Amino acid sequence: MSRSIVYEASPLPPGVTADPPGPPAPDTWKDKVIKLIPVEVLSFYIAVHGIIQAATPAPGTEDNRPLLMLIVFVAGLIGTPLYLAQATKTDPTKPSTKQYVITTIAFIVWALATTDPLVRLMIPLPGVVKSLLLPVFTFAVGWL
Repeated sequence: MSRSIVYEASPLPPGVTADPPGPPAPDTWKDKVIKLIPVEVLSFYIAVHGIIQAATPAPGTEDNRPLLMLIVFVAGLIGTPLYLAQATKTDPTKPSTKQYVITTIAFIVWALATTDPLVRLMIPLPGVVKSLLLPVFTFAVGWL
C-alpha cells in the first residue's frame, strides 16, 4: 500500500504506471487514518521517551530528563516529514503538502497524549485533555 494519500482520482504523471492500470482510486476514511498517523516515528519517540524516563540521575546531579524528552520531541517533530518523504520515495504519487502538515500534527497530538514532552516548559496537559484529544483527532483525521 502506498503511503501517499489519494484524495481524488486523477491521472498518473507521464511515465508512471500503476497496478491495476488506470488512475488510483481515492483513499477511504480508514486508509487515510492509517496513512496519516506516523506510527514509525511515534514508536521511536515513545521507546526513547521510556528509556529516558527509566534512567535515574546520579545522586547530586541535575535531572536532565525533561530537557532530553523535549529534545527527542523536537527530533520527532523534524523527523516526521523527513520520514514521510523517505517512505513515499517510490510511490507513484507524492504526498501533498496537506499530508505533510496533518502527519506532523498527528505526531504532536499522539506525543502529547502518550507522554509529557512539555514538562520542561512547564506546560502540563490535564489528563482529561489527553484522554479526549487522541480519540477525537484520530477519528476526525480521516475526513481531512
